[in-house]
This record gives sequence, C-alpha cells and structure tokens, in this order.
Amino acid sequence: MNADRSAQVLLDAIARAETAVIAAVEHECAALRGGRSDEAPRLQARIADASRSYLAVIRTARSRLDRLEFARPGIRDELERRRTAFAALLKIELAVLAAVRAAASDALPPPIGAAA
Repeated sequence: MNADRSAQVLLDAIARAETAVIAAVEHECAALRGGRSDEAPRLQARIADASRSYLAVIRTARSRLDRLEFARPGIRDELERRRTAFAALLKIELAVLAAVRAAASDALPPPIGAAA
C-alpha cells in the first residue's frame, strides 16, 4: 500500500472511531431519555470501548505522523483541525449526557428503605 493510501486509511479509521464515540454517547442519552436507565452500565461500557479505540487509532497516527506528512503534506494540519472539531463536538455531547444523567437520576424513585 502506498503512503498516500495508508494516510487515507488512517484518516478513515479516525473518522470511524470518532463516529463510534459520538454514537455511543448519543445512544446512552436516548436510552436515558426513554426511561431505560437499566441500560446505562452497558452503554457506559460501550462509550469506554469506543474511546479506547479512538485513542488507539490516534496513537497510531501520531507514531506515523512524520512519514504521513512526508507522503501527504498538510496531513498534520488536517489531523489537528479534525481533532479540534471532534473535541468541540465531544464536549457538547458530554455536557448533554451529564444533564440527561442528572435528570434521569432525579427521576428515579428513592431506594427501598430510604427516609423520605
């Protein structure tokens, strides 16, 4: 595989990983909004798995960055633009998730035997 093709494959892998993280966060939000708080632990694990995959592909990109930049000038800047955009979107999505989690925990009945 030539270096330019390798760079594109890596960019595509990063995009897929970013999409998986955002989708996992949105899925938990939807479940909590739908009153399915029992799904939260599984969905939180899905977010963690997607995040690990994202970090792994980013580590790979960073380890190959000099070679990629040589083969495809400008890729360093492109990766930084993408990272900045993803970070901004993720910040918003996580703020929404925090609010939805708070609302869901407020809606739960008190534990059995808890003082009213």
